[in-house]
Amino acid sequence: MALKLTEEGIPHLFYADDLKIFFKIKSHNDHDVLQHGINILTTWCKTWGLVLNLDKCQVLTFHSYRNLNPHFYPYTLNNTIIARVNTIKDLGVLFQSNCLFNQHINSTANKAFKMLGFIKRALYFVKDLNTVLTTYYAVVRSIISYASVVWSPNQVYLINEIERVQRNFVRYVCNKFKYDRDEHSYEVFCKKFNMLTLQQHRLSLGLNFFYSIIHSKIQSPDLLKNISLYIPPVATRRQLIFGLTKTRTDYKRRVWYHYLANYCNEKNLNPHTKFSKWREAVVQSFC
Repeated sequence: MALKLTEEGIPHLFYADDLKIFFKIKSHNDHDVLQHGINILTTWCKTWGLVLNLDKCQVLTFHSYRNLNPHFYPYTLNNTIIARVNTIKDLGVLFQSNCLFNQHINSTANKAFKMLGFIKRALYFVKDLNTVLTTYYAVVRSIISYASVVWSPNQVYLINEIERVQRNFVRYVCNKFKYDRDEHSYEVFCKKFNMLTLQQHRLSLGLNFFYSIIHSKIQSPDLLKNISLYIPPVATRRQLIFGLTKTRTDYKRRVWYHYLANYCNEKNLNPHTKFSKWREAVVQSFC
């Protein structure tokens, strides 16, 4: 089936027992191409006696939140119309049809708050600060960090929504270990406890991912082709590292290869160095 889809020029993704068939829709003919891909799947399943659970098959149309009239088409599988949804969870990330991630961020923050409440009760008798911090990193911050390269926001209200979790944790630590919270700000206490703010932590994870793509530690040509070096047409004093295309939408500015490359240009972070030096440069860029 995968070979047949490839021969027909229909993009698709496999992960374990999960299959996603997708296509950029610009006209009615594009609808027919995508439906043809679904028909290939149907024929393959009938040939090999595989029964698909239609309740787990869904259609999601991605479009700009400014686009109020996206192309919709009743795709069918085994002569049954596939249910259309506006949100879908894929590998733990909640994707929305309008290409925003506010629902995922709200859901993740709520889950992190619940786990934070759990560790507060579990660590009631613990008197060691390092134990408390390590538990928080493992149980709470790991929830907020998962797949953050994909959904990391640039809107202030969403950044603050996530940051509320760690602010709450910092208040808890100050009360537990008798620090005067009025003496310093949240950011100062983060430095005192040798921890990054959640926004800095997500950026750090993204930059490490960016470095891994460039150095082929993550083997993905499809991701690597989105990164380009800046080659000036003439001699110039401007020291840019990565080339960036002009963006007209917030969505484009939020894509990982754009905002990470832009950060490297602004902070003069050159990935063509050893990883240890790269990590040091990343941490210094937050100061």
